Amino acid sequence: VEVVLGQADGTRQRVAILGEWDRDEVLGIIPNRSRLAQALEGRRAGEQVTIPGAQGDEAATVLSIEPLSEAVRTWAGAPAPGTDKV
Repeated sequence: VEVVLGQADGTRQRVAILGEWDRDEVLGIIPNRSRLAQALEGRRAGEQVTIPGAQGDEAATVLSIEPLSEAVRTWAGAPAPGTDKV
């Protein structure tokens, strides 16, 4: 899943939560056991959340929760939705 976060200063952050060992800073891929992923677990669009930041914990709003982008699916080797590839 990809989560779009909005912060008080107007910045937006998109993260893709994948498996325990997955990470790619350019694509915003974070492991499901990271502090950020755990802070987002069970949240819904519109909810406020406290996330880890460079200067300590920060407030953010979950703007949207979306399916994985094509770039992240390609990185992970996942088939496109609606295909019968395994």
